[in-house]
This record gives sequence, structure tokens and C-alpha cells, in this order.
Amino acid sequence: IFMLDAQGNVKNWNPGARRIKGYTAHEIIGQHFSCFYTQEDQAAGEPAGVLERVAREGRCETQGWRVRKDGTPFWASIIVYSIRANDGQLIGFTKVIRDTTEHRQTQLALQEAQKRLFKAQKMEAVGQLTGGVAHDFNNLLQAVSSNLELVQLSSEQGDEERVRELLEVLQRAIGRGARLTAQLLAFSRRQILHPERVLITDLITETADLIRRALGETITFEMRAEAGLWPCHIDPAQFEAAILNLALNARDAMRTGGTLTVSMANVPLGTNKPETFNGTASGDYVRIDISDTGSGMTEEVRAHAFEPFFTTKEVGQGSGLGLAQVHGFVYQSDGAISIDSAPGQGTRISLFFPRAAAPDLEREAVSDDAEQVRGEPARGAVLLVEDDPTVLRAVQMGLVSAGYRVVVAHDASKALSVLRSGIELEMLFSDVVLPGGISGLELAREARKMYPRLPVLLTSGYPVDVLTRHGGKAEFEILAKPYRIEKLLRRIAELTREAAA
Repeated sequence: IFMLDAQGNVKNWNPGARRIKGYTAHEIIGQHFSCFYTQEDQAAGEPAGVLERVAREGRCETQGWRVRKDGTPFWASIIVYSIRANDGQLIGFTKVIRDTTEHRQTQLALQEAQKRLFKAQKMEAVGQLTGGVAHDFNNLLQAVSSNLELVQLSSEQGDEERVRELLEVLQRAIGRGARLTAQLLAFSRRQILHPERVLITDLITETADLIRRALGETITFEMRAEAGLWPCHIDPAQFEAAILNLALNARDAMRTGGTLTVSMANVPLGTNKPETFNGTASGDYVRIDISDTGSGMTEEVRAHAFEPFFTTKEVGQGSGLGLAQVHGFVYQSDGAISIDSAPGQGTRISLFFPRAAAPDLEREAVSDDAEQVRGEPARGAVLLVEDDPTVLRAVQMGLVSAGYRVVVAHDASKALSVLRSGIELEMLFSDVVLPGGISGLELAREARKMYPRLPVLLTSGYPVDVLTRHGGKAEFEILAKPYRIEKLLRRIAELTREAAA
């Protein structure tokens, strides 16, 4: 503790200040207190700013790096008070300072350890799923291969009905593979994730196969949903990752087998909300209960369950996934989370997400009927840029069958030549990753310079952050591979209508 005059000069000095700063009273009294600041903070005018604030508000509390007499830095927690005479005139300041360097270093070390822990947790979960994923992809490949053989055989026999049935099976298999890839990308946080208007029942249903594989054969997975469940506005990929995290935690609590049940219901939360919902707005919510028949938690374990470093696993049994990531996602979604558990009675974790607002009726009025899209004549041509010949041929055929004229290019250089030729174009549809040194994103930017009103749609089989790293996500819409031709046609029609409006 030491005193300053109204100009900021040191007036007195106690033993505690000498121990922290290193100056004797003879050395420091009369000196301006700015000598305790780093050169950067002095240049920024921080000492004068502190005194101005204290003179105005009467008190100021800060933290930051300060400098001892020998030049060594230390992290300080500081409180400064103003001192005024009876007539209100400012006559000086009292400064209380504590050396909190050790606490600061511990805090930084904990933050770094937390980052490493989260990474280890994610890698552990991926490792647990790898075997099941490889098995599933092999099954998908087998289904595709077998059905293609049957398509060829049925085609040779002239059985068109059978061919149509087999093609539908193939389409479903491809959809399963696409969903599995999307789930893995979301789990590794390789996707750029945004909230959408979704039905929780749809998300749980799509994740069910992945959950069953993670649980293993000794655990039964059940789903229950109230009729007429409200939609929510949440990030679907993060929600699926959160449910998977909770399923893995439940599995670890059911070593000898059991049942995991996911129940969904509509619930109104009024002003009489439980204490755990403080800060959560009243209103309509969708409640998701994840219940297991495992070992349960003690009251002490339950109290610490959301802490990122807390685990009940034995040494060598893995770090566990924890609930911290789930907790963060739920509250970022303006929701709430609670735990109900007791030793030997299992655990129920409840997630609450707010009901989504009513949809934009104008957008809902746009027809999803692909047949209408197919019948729409094109006013110009679609410039299709794709380096994979199989994909290019399939998309080209789909566009032609919908009535579009198609100009194809295998790389961006050829596409630029088409653009410079002056041909009338209705749409540019390009892959992001292209050979030749020019990406689809760069091509799209050049196209917009030439034709500012030209609709542009990009596509990629890579994670969306490949595009985002180059700043393209905000500029152009991206259609993730694999996509259905019907979806592509619908989006092209919508974008061209918007451009013409």
C-alpha cells in the first residue's frame, strides 16, 4: 500500500510495497508512479488514464504487467482510490497492489491444459468410432457394388420396374454414406456450423445408427417423441455431436449393459423455472432427456460434472468426454441443461432448447416440387466447371434433362475463356478445388467482376472450412457434395429468380 499526490507522485512507501517493487522509500518517494508501468503502457498513456478515471469515479480496479526496480515484470492486481479534502478537492490517491504472477501463470497453464484435454477427448471419441465407421463404409460399398450388378442384370432382362427399385436402394445407400461423413466432419469441427430451423426428432433419427454403433451390442437404444414436437433453431451438427458425447458417457456408466433412452417433449417454462434455469428466458422449449440405467452419480460428482477437467475414470481408462462441451453448446443456443442422478439409479441429462419462431411465409411459399424446376426453360446457359469427368457427366446430364443448355469446363482457365467470350450465361456452377492453380473461388470472383449480377453457386467434397479460410463463405453459397440433382436444380432456379428480381 502506498500513497500518491494529486499529480501521481509517490508520497509514502510501506514494507509490502518495497518487497513487491524492490525500491526503498528513499529511492522512490517523489518519483512518478508511471515508472512501475511497462514502456508500452507508458507510451499508450495508461498511467494518466488510470488517474483520470479514479478522479472521476472514485475507484479503479485493474490487472496487468508491471515492472520491478530490477526490470523484471510481474502480474499485478491493483486497486486505486481517490482521496479528497472536506471541501471535495482531490488531494491524492491510495494504491493497493498485489503480486499475482503465480496465480496468473497457473491460470494460463490451466487454459493450455484445457485445450489439450479437449483435443485428447475428441481424439479418444474418434478412435472409439473408427472401427464402426470402417465397417459401415464397407457395408455401404458392398451395397452399392451388389446393386449395380443387379441393375445391369435387370436392365439386360428388360425389367424396368426392378431397375427403378434397385436405383432407389442405391440412392438410400449414398444418403447413408453422406450422413455418416457429415457426422464425422461435424464431430471433428471441420464444418462451419450455423443454426437452422430443425426438428429434433429428425436429428436424433439421423444420428441413431451412429449412436447404436458407439453403444455396442450390450446396450439397447430407445427413442420416444411426443407428437407435434416444436421445431428449434439450433446448430444441427453440434447437436448431433452433443448427443453422441452424452451417449458415450452413458455407455461408460453401463459396463455390463443396459438401456439408453432419448425422450423428446414440448415444455413451457414460466417464471417458476428451476434454479438451474436462471438466465434462461421464459417461453416454449423442447426438452430432450437422455436417460441411462448405469451406475449413476453421487451428489458431489453431479456438482462438478460440467467442469472440463473433472472425470471419474480411473487412470489409464481415458480422459472421458465430459459434459463441458455439451454445456457450452446448449447455453450458446440460449438453452439450458440439468442432471438428475443418484448412485445405482442411473442418470438423466435434460437439454432444453427454445422453440423456433414462425418461418418466413414468403420463403415457405417457394415450391419444393422438383418437377416444376425441371419444366422451367433456361434463358441462357449454365457454365459447369468440374475436374472429375464422372461427376461432370452426371451433372451435365441432369441439367440438360431439366432444359438447360450446358457449357462445360474442366478447369478455371477454360472457364475464364468461356466468360470472356461473351456467351450469355444464366449461372456459374463450379467446384471449389480445381487443377491448374486457379480455384473455383478465384474463378467466381473473376466472374463477378465481369458480370456483377451473374448467379454463382459453388460445390465441394472437402470440409467447408477449406472455402472459409479464403474468405469465400460470406461471398458465395456452397453446395456440399454429395448432393442430389433435384436439390441442385431447385437451387439454380431460386438463384436465377433472385437475380432477375
